[in-house]
Order: sequence, then structure tokens, then C-alpha cells
Amino acid sequence: MSSHAPQSPTRQPAGLMPVVETAVPPIDFVILQIKVKPNSRESRLEPPAGAGGVWLAKLKLPPVDGRANRELIELLAAHFACAKSAVTVKSGASGRMKLIHIAGR
Repeated sequence: MSSHAPQSPTRQPAGLMPVVETAVPPIDFVILQIKVKPNSRESRLEPPAGAGGVWLAKLKLPPVDGRANRELIELLAAHFACAKSAVTVKSGASGRMKLIHIAGR
């Protein structure tokens, strides 16, 4: 017979915090505020410097006949790995400041 008592499987070594698993609900949607700069040298998306800030989208296409908006939607869909149909311009379709709605899964 061993003189050592078996350790409980839930016991953590000293100094470590226990791991608590929580269920994270799926996100229904995201709203982004984006400043658009059309006629740029390259197309790219820059996240805000701080939380809740304004994203910057540099787009190659000019803002003619909705071409820049379509490029913005394609850029956002590629960045967030979602369908283009999940990305919609909620406000600012003809301006440089836009509110974009991205639908969740």
C-alpha cells in the first residue's frame, strides 16, 4: 500500500488559476465605422488604433457608379472571411464615412 493519497483531478498546482470554460454565444452582426479613401495606390484595410475607432479603407477604384463601394464590400468580405452578401453599407453610400453592417453566422 502506498502512503501517498491520490490527487484530485481538478486540483491545480499552486500559483495557477483554474481554467473556467464558458460558452460564447455566436455574434449576430458587427457594425464598423469606416473612412474610405478612393483612388489610392493600393487596396487595403487598416484597423483602428484604439478600441471602437474608425477603420480606414484605401481603395483603388474611383467613387463612380458605386464601384468603390463594391470594392469595399469585397475587401471587407475577404478580411473577415465572410460572404459578400453578409456585408452591407448601412449609411454613407455616397460619402467617405460609412457605417458597415457585417452579418454573423
